[in-house]
Amino acid sequence: MEKSPIIKLNKVDRHHGIILNSINEVATALDVFVKSKGGFETQKWHVENVDVKGLQVTAELASLFSLQKNRQATLTKSIVDTFMSKLESEGKADFSGDHPESGTPFFKMAMCGICVGNKYILQLAGAGVGYLPEEKLAEQLHKPRALESCTLEAIFSVQQNNWYKIEVCSALNPLCSLLDEWEVEKLQRDCSRLVENDSIYFKIKHKKKIYCGSIRLENVWQSRVVDSSIEGIAAYKEQKYDLEKKKLEDVIIITPPKLIVQLYHSKKIVQTKLGRSYSNEVMQIDPMPKISDAKRLQDAADAIYTAYLNK
Repeated sequence: MEKSPIIKLNKVDRHHGIILNSINEVATALDVFVKSKGGFETQKWHVENVDVKGLQVTAELASLFSLQKNRQATLTKSIVDTFMSKLESEGKADFSGDHPESGTPFFKMAMCGICVGNKYILQLAGAGVGYLPEEKLAEQLHKPRALESCTLEAIFSVQQNNWYKIEVCSALNPLCSLLDEWEVEKLQRDCSRLVENDSIYFKIKHKKKIYCGSIRLENVWQSRVVDSSIEGIAAYKEQKYDLEKKKLEDVIIITPPKLIVQLYHSKKIVQTKLGRSYSNEVMQIDPMPKISDAKRLQDAADAIYTAYLNK
């Protein structure tokens, strides 16, 4: 079987967290969120999508959501006041809403506030709708969102009868062309873990700044390992209801395999081992509020994209 070449490249920037200039701006943001009822995106999704015994949510449950709005003002104020008090005193606050918060904008909503330097980051995510409430709020406030990571998706072709074959180590060659010798050797040692559906990690230096990255394969669950390659079928069967024929029919879903390369900010930490201290660059989990940091991360990701584009 011939190897599957990369036929398409996608770049995806992952933003999470609205960048705000003061604690007062956080309070204003939450006030706008509550008044615009942004959190009801989550509630709407659950009414439309959650199954009850194979059926959509019952009218009784939808009615219950409506009735509980009567207590919205008191409970919402309590949630916001508690959150703001903790953020102001401790520099970080978390909230996770569930069924007790139904009838408020915080139903099944996760919220986090972090003070980073002289900036504040407000993160919002809802069950079923992801970061949609945060995206909409950022647009309303005309505020930027923190860049969390940059992702390159390299999509492989599907061969005859929906088969694919990926030579894993050679698929990493464009990335390796940008890494130092030690990192290349490390990736070559670790690349076999990709065929085991595991992630591997690397560091890349770009314009005197070090970034941390991860690599994984997607859509390779029906596969087998042959030498240094991974082979499999990039399709599965699913039953869907045909409204015209009024019956279930088998549908073949094609899922081309992907190589996912994600790039993150890094931070320097000091570690001690056997009585000796040394510094190390590790993945930066907390959001970076500086727009200049975001642009540098995007620039490093663009270098990886260009390497694959010109391979």
